[in-house]
Amino acid sequence: MIVEFDKSFDKSLDKLKDKTLFPKIEKIISILEKASSLNEAPNIKKLNGFKVYYR
Repeated sequence: MIVEFDKSFDKSLDKLKDKTLFPKIEKIISILEKASSLNEAPNIKKLNGFKVYYR
């Protein structure tokens, strides 16, 4: 799966004070990239008001 991030995600990462979250975030991104569809990724929800944004 192709995973894209908007600028606000990058800014949010810069603001993180708890650096122990970075390995967890990397693991989740890796899981998403390996998935062939959103159904294979755990805990994915579509954001209301957007066509292609998920959380």
